Amino acid sequence: MTGVILQGDGSRERETMEKIELKAGGYTAWILPERGASCVRLSRFGAEALRTPEDEDSYRQNEFLWGTPILFPPNRISGGCFEFEGRTYRLPVNEGKTGCFLHGTLHRTEFSVVSRGRIEAGVSRGEAVCGAEAGTSRGEAACGAEAGTSRGGAVCGAEAAASHGEAACGAEAAGQRAERVVLRYEATEEKPYLTFPHPFTVTVEWTLDENGLRQKAAFTNRSSQNMPVALAFHTTFRLPFAAGEQPEEVALALDTETEYGRDMRTFLPDGRAWDRYPDKGEMERGEYLPSEHTISRLFRMGARHEMRLIGRKSGISVRYAAGNSYGFWMVYNGGNRDFLCVEPQSWLSNCPNAPFPRERSGFDFIAPGQTRVYETEMSIEK
Repeated sequence: MTGVILQGDGSRERETMEKIELKAGGYTAWILPERGASCVRLSRFGAEALRTPEDEDSYRQNEFLWGTPILFPPNRISGGCFEFEGRTYRLPVNEGKTGCFLHGTLHRTEFSVVSRGRIEAGVSRGEAVCGAEAGTSRGEAACGAEAGTSRGGAVCGAEAAASHGEAACGAEAAGQRAERVVLRYEATEEKPYLTFPHPFTVTVEWTLDENGLRQKAAFTNRSSQNMPVALAFHTTFRLPFAAGEQPEEVALALDTETEYGRDMRTFLPDGRAWDRYPDKGEMERGEYLPSEHTISRLFRMGARHEMRLIGRKSGISVRYAAGNSYGFWMVYNGGNRDFLCVEPQSWLSNCPNAPFPRERSGFDFIAPGQTRVYETEMSIEK
């Protein structure tokens, strides 16, 4: 691992963050183990898709506006409190003005590096790697985890007949070369995560090849009770991302189904929802210009679970797709023209307390010993 490359005049010494650099298929990616296994750089064709901090000082100005911060549990929970199976969960209220729990601290938690390396050609489609035994049922890889996750979840990140033609455990098709890093954090009874009462493990796997960057985040319940789970990433894209382009020359194409109304004093859903809403057509056609708007909007994902940023002058676009474990997009820029957050969320903000049925709001749990997997893909295309 090496220090993040710094910019500026070098007039004073700056703290640096350690990074892992992946290179494959014309791409470069930077992963920060000390910052929740976040990816803070993805580049190709001279384009920089993600907002990358110059140094530790820049990062600390707002930890959520660089790269792909992991959020657990995501977004806001009113009063930091909710009920599940007769148990009361109390999380710290860390946003005083709204009285909410917000995002958690997993994004600033150090992950250990489990493995890192290059994957050579010759792995066939659908063949499980990661040390999985051959012959597991329905093509699932065991990897030491128990089979039979609920809702069809994948065991240890391996999926039979993975979507988009991906091989299980992220194995690449024959003839491709890739680099991968696997990182892990474990919360225990002795060292819990905040006031969350369940021991759990989260494993984040990043794989880079000529098709782009794939992420698998796997949560495993190490407790003896059902564990509520939800995940999001505060993914922050750079505007513009291609040299010679201006922010107003970047358009957003976003696949959405429903927009949710929120009380903007607390930013919590207020019970309103619309299937028709301003700018929906422009977003569907890829004509919406985010730099021209102050944005803080919450949507249910459409069928494609995909967004695209389109450089109209450069002809370069950034594609971001979320797997079926995600159901919602949070889109935010706070009135800034130089970045756009497009955040995949597995549940609606304030889901456990929201004025909608939990089954429609993305509420989920993991049985003891079981694993839930969340996947995204990001690519730079022209």
